[in-house]
Amino acid sequence: MSSFNADKKREHENAAEKALANNDYAKAFFHTHQAAEFTYNLAEQSCGDLAFAYLEDANELVEIAAQLKAKIISASSVQRSADVESASAGVDNAEQKQWTVSGKSDIRLDDVKGLAEAKEIVRDALINPVNHPDVYEVLKVKPGTGLLLYGPPGTGKTMFAKAIANEMNTTFMHVKLNELKSKYVGESEANIAKMFKEARSYEKCVLFLDECESMLRKRGNQKVCMVEQFLVELDGFNPDNKNQLFVLLATNRPWLIDSAITRSGRISASVYVDLPDAEARKEIISSALKNVPLADDVSIDKLVTLTEGFSGAELSHKEQGGGLCDDARKFAARRWILRREGVDKESEEYMRVEPVAWCDFERAFKTVVPTSVRDAEIIAKNKCFKENSGAVDDSSADSEE
Repeated sequence: MSSFNADKKREHENAAEKALANNDYAKAFFHTHQAAEFTYNLAEQSCGDLAFAYLEDANELVEIAAQLKAKIISASSVQRSADVESASAGVDNAEQKQWTVSGKSDIRLDDVKGLAEAKEIVRDALINPVNHPDVYEVLKVKPGTGLLLYGPPGTGKTMFAKAIANEMNTTFMHVKLNELKSKYVGESEANIAKMFKEARSYEKCVLFLDECESMLRKRGNQKVCMVEQFLVELDGFNPDNKNQLFVLLATNRPWLIDSAITRSGRISASVYVDLPDAEARKEIISSALKNVPLADDVSIDKLVTLTEGFSGAELSHKEQGGGLCDDARKFAARRWILRREGVDKESEEYMRVEPVAWCDFERAFKTVVPTSVRDAEIIAKNKCFKENSGAVDDSSADSEE
């Protein structure tokens, strides 16, 4: 094992020297940082004076990496200033846009049911500082510039992110992982740089990155280059610039994310987006069944009791279907159409409304598997992550890439 670490240390040191010769500070930073990691490993595997020598060498490499990062940030700031100046001069950058953005919509925080604690954190960290900057300035409260949204699948993290952007009256830039990852060396990192550059081209923008654990996994795996690039872009952010950028990360597996991301200072808080409680489930179900004819045997309260552990998407997935209430309405429609067959279209029987009955919900319960059953392990780990301030036993952590 020590020979492996020594070989990797030399390999990254040589690569860093070549990168410096080409004035490629980003690549030099990455390889220097990697060389330091393998040198620390050598120190742990050695004893006495040799271990101390390796430790000193590793610390020196870390200092060099810090100097390289400062050069990267300085160069990046100069380039961003030039970009902003060009944009203000009327340069049309529309053809350079790669990611879809959306403006203000009707989704507000009040449309996100439940999550009172999460909403309070979001308001304190992002929304209130933007809408009431004078209050935060007078009271010397440092506003946040990024959040990590985590929790079980189907809890509405994307909807939550859109609501945050709308409350802040910003552009919403939703980037999907497959738009960043590439099989070619260095291209994923270049895409990250392009993503941040594009986000900063807007006067005010919320950059939303879903399933971020696939890109920002703990270093020590092949995602290390992407993590380093992301950190460089985060550290290069200047909140005093005219262009305001807010970063929202979302994940179902927060324990897989490199801790340096949340320690960066840019991601100022982690927000747990939980499964809806009884009160939230009642609001979701009532909203899904609003203006829908219901049979006398349908009880909203009974549905609330029976749907503990269901996500909001599983209760009612309005956009794509498949939720409990959606399926129940479909089953009622089938019964209505079946009854119409063979009946005169002008008859009273043909026109009689067929309400959604309890039997329709009984059928729907057989088609929808709640998150609490399907993703029990993920839920348990998310709760552990929340209760232990980010610490979680990942000995059985997901291995998929």
